[in-house]
Amino acid sequence: MTPENFGKKKSLVRLRKSWFSFLLFIAGILSIGFAVLLISWDVQNAYLWLVISSLALILFLWMLWGLLKDNYTIQTNTFSPIFGAGTNLTILRGIIIALLMGFVFSTRPDNWIIWVPGSLFTLAVISDYLDGYLARLTNHTTRLGEKLDTNLDGWTILIGSILVIQYGQAPWWYIFVGLARFIFIGGSLIRRQLKMPVYPLEDSVRRRAFAGAQMGLIAVLLLPIFSPPGTFWAASLFALPFIIGFLFDWAMVIGFPLSELLQKLPHNPADNVIS
Repeated sequence: MTPENFGKKKSLVRLRKSWFSFLLFIAGILSIGFAVLLISWDVQNAYLWLVISSLALILFLWMLWGLLKDNYTIQTNTFSPIFGAGTNLTILRGIIIALLMGFVFSTRPDNWIIWVPGSLFTLAVISDYLDGYLARLTNHTTRLGEKLDTNLDGWTILIGSILVIQYGQAPWWYIFVGLARFIFIGGSLIRRQLKMPVYPLEDSVRRRAFAGAQMGLIAVLLLPIFSPPGTFWAASLFALPFIIGFLFDWAMVIGFPLSELLQKLPHNPADNVIS
C-alpha cells in the first residue's frame, strides 16, 4: 500500500467516525422530537412522524456513507479527513429535511406545532444559503459537499411543495414545481438509454434565482400566516416563470434551437403589419 493510499484509508476511518457521531445525534433528535409530539399531538400522527422521519434519515445516512469516498477538496484535490464547516451545515440541512418529511401524510396540527413545518423549512433554506459561504470562507469546498448540496436542493423543494398542497395552501398542480428536477434527471437518463443526445446545461443565475424564489415562497406558505385564495395566486405567479425556465432548460438539453427561434421572432409588433 502506497503512503497516499494509507493516508486516505486513515482519513476515511476518521470520516466514518464523524458519520457515526451524526448517527448518535440523529437518534437523540428523533427521541426528543417523538416525545414532544407524543405529548403535544395525537398518538397516530406522532408515530407516523417517527416512522417516516426514521426512514428518511436512514436513506440520508446511507447516501452520506456512499459519498464519503468523494471528500476531496476542490482547491487542492486532496482527500480530507474532516467534513468541514460547510459540509457539516449541509449534513444538518439533510437531517432537517428528513425531519420535515415526517409531516407528510399527517393532518395539519391545530396547536403550536403548526409552526414547526414552516420553521424547519426556513432553517433548511437558511442553511442552504450559508453552507456554500462557509465552505468558501474556510477554504474547504469538497466534491462530497457539492454532490450532497445538489441532491438536497431537489428534495427540499419537493417536500415543501407536497406539504403546501397537503395543507391546502397551493393548487394540486404545484407539485410539478417539486418534481421538476426529478423529471429533468429522469428524462435525461431515458434519453441516454435510448442513445439520444443529451447536451450540457450551462450554469445559470436565472435558474438559481427561480429555485431560491420557490424556496422563499414555500417557507412563507408553510407558516400559518396567509390563507387561500391569496396563497393560490402567489403559488401560481411564482410557479409560472419557474416552469417556463424548466422548459427552456429542457430545450437546451435536447438540442432544440429555442433561442434561435426566439431571435427570429419580430421584436416590434409593427413588423407583422402588411403594408
